[in-house]
Amino acid sequence: MRKSIVFILVIFSFPANGQITYEGPADGSVSNGITLNTNDFSFSDSSYQNFYLLNQFEPEDNYQELEFEDFSYPERPFFYLQTGSNDLADSLLIFNNFEGIPQTNYNPPDDYIAVGPNHIVMVVNNLFRIFDKNGNVQKTVNAAEWYSNLVSNATPVDPKILYDHFNSRWVMVWLYIDHVLFRSYYLISVSDDDDPNGIWFSWALPSNVNGNSPSNNWADYEGVGFDDKAIYLTSNQFSFSGTYNYVKIRIIDKSDIYINSNPGIVNWKDIWNITVPGNSNSASYLRPARMYNTASEFYLFYIPNAGGNFCAVYKIINGLTNPELTATAYPITAFQIAPDASQRGGSVLINGGFSAPRNEPVFKDGLLYAIHSIRNPNNATLSSLHYLSIDPVNETVDKDFAMGDDEHFFFYPALAVDKNNNVIVSYSRSSANEYAGGFFTLIPAQSGVPMGSITLKRGNDYFNRNNGTGNSRWGDYSGAWIDPVDSISLWICTEYVEALNTWGTWIGGVIYDNIIPVELTSFDVKTENGNVILNWQVASEVNNYGYIINRGVSSDSLHQIGFVKGNGTTTEKHFYSFVDKQVNNDLYYYQLMQLDYDGSKNVLAGLAVNVNSVPASFSLLQNYPNPFNPTTKIKYAIPNVGRRISSPYKIILKVYDVLGNEVATLVNEKKPPGSYEVEFNGSNLPSGVYFYRIKAGNYVLTKKMVLLR
Repeated sequence: MRKSIVFILVIFSFPANGQITYEGPADGSVSNGITLNTNDFSFSDSSYQNFYLLNQFEPEDNYQELEFEDFSYPERPFFYLQTGSNDLADSLLIFNNFEGIPQTNYNPPDDYIAVGPNHIVMVVNNLFRIFDKNGNVQKTVNAAEWYSNLVSNATPVDPKILYDHFNSRWVMVWLYIDHVLFRSYYLISVSDDDDPNGIWFSWALPSNVNGNSPSNNWADYEGVGFDDKAIYLTSNQFSFSGTYNYVKIRIIDKSDIYINSNPGIVNWKDIWNITVPGNSNSASYLRPARMYNTASEFYLFYIPNAGGNFCAVYKIINGLTNPELTATAYPITAFQIAPDASQRGGSVLINGGFSAPRNEPVFKDGLLYAIHSIRNPNNATLSSLHYLSIDPVNETVDKDFAMGDDEHFFFYPALAVDKNNNVIVSYSRSSANEYAGGFFTLIPAQSGVPMGSITLKRGNDYFNRNNGTGNSRWGDYSGAWIDPVDSISLWICTEYVEALNTWGTWIGGVIYDNIIPVELTSFDVKTENGNVILNWQVASEVNNYGYIINRGVSSDSLHQIGFVKGNGTTTEKHFYSFVDKQVNNDLYYYQLMQLDYDGSKNVLAGLAVNVNSVPASFSLLQNYPNPFNPTTKIKYAIPNVGRRISSPYKIILKVYDVLGNEVATLVNEKKPPGSYEVEFNGSNLPSGVYFYRIKAGNYVLTKKMVLLR
């Protein structure tokens, strides 16, 4: 059945600009699956004999425009991802950094990751690997062997992996096509619990059917999304001769596959031949969302692969009973298709993946977040990243901007969103002067402005794996996932050139914590009768269990010496004090740390205490109050180390915004050793995160502060 849905555009109160059409839904099923155990498999990379370049089939796609009456397209903001500007982001921490899966005998790797409570699972063509969160490899399994008892002589490719936080299960999906026997499958595996080691249940779901009716086509570039009810697969469907046909959605009820034993029947509902709002083009590369909140509808994202002036959000309601599909188009500043990327060392270009969204969008706290590559709007020879966040309920565009620079190509991006709605974007980057490597940026929720281009793993050499089209295959994906344990840690994986013509993958763990649960208004210290007394005052507390007092003889030797109970959540002022009676040295460093009820910690302030009147070392203390409005005080100390007491240092103390732009110079003069305090007034600045940095000779230190109005 071919169903036609009237499309009503309401976001800008414009008349309807078209319809979408689709066929289905149609019911399908398979009768049984198999049980597999990772402990039954072993792996050795010595089995690699040949190197295979996977075919690349792309739907034909033209630049697409929709007409939106009386709409004035705003100029899309462009943010420069300057390398090195991240040295001001002291609230960003790469807490882990290790090798993923090295080159297999397939290209491209199609690297992708998901993260569970205690494990990371990475997939590439033709392997999956289980890590603990310290980067230790626990198991590596060859996908062809994994599915050998399910489909004979299968060569699984194009993998995706997810961790479903709603049900504490891992879901892995691969594709398989046999051009001789004209068969093709979605190969799906589901763990029995939150540990990917051990038991999995697996099924082969034919992808050459719509429902159960033969379609004579096969699936490529699959997307894998989920909500609290179902797993959603999308794929571009090609005839066995390689001609593109249309895009398809398959909906799988979790209750069929989230089992504890005896994998039996799996049912699905298919919707296919889906068009773009307002014209008859196929919605190729339709991407299902990873839904982190429950919702009455499921979302999918579309944007034209070859460029256009719109994107679209598709919605599924009644997905498990009688699915209905609608769509809303959103006018955006026009963009052009992303070019292939130059690289250092030769003239062969790296395939940049064009402009289709290769990775799944994320729906969280009312917004749908998406990322893809486009032609750099400031330099048509380069590619950049295009970031969108959309409110699909109120049907408005929240953010629409591009990011890149004047030298590099940015391609194959992925994103994840932490509990505070900070967004991490992983991607590959190269230029005529740089080998292809793995990078990332972070978009803080508070400012909405991306940080600089931050290195995860630099490329080491030239990459020439020509696929017969004149360029080297890369991608087709990269990975980004939120850690379900603390919902703050973000994990990413990217591809890089490990050695000449050899790809590698790298995994990183990143935390960006810009939420200060305690508003500290003062933090002072004094000595009395041989004791050190710490006093502090707070204006408010949120979920505050208490305060940890750390001490050390140097700033890198801090350890806990005390604890003071907090007041939970309150908007009243409170005074606190701690007495250190074990004072034996001339110099101590004290750090005040806040502890949440959930176990998370936040550094609030630090002080250096000297018995001598002249400081023994450099120090830059935490400003107070922090957050502040509009003034705050910054203390710093200059030592008398190997110098005459009258010999001054050239001191430079400046304030920067999150992009690394200088906003104020507080000190720029020579000063003798001693302790100093300076006031910063942010009355002419917007709310947000700022950084203050001191430089004295070779000594450089940066700290973060928050202006809240």
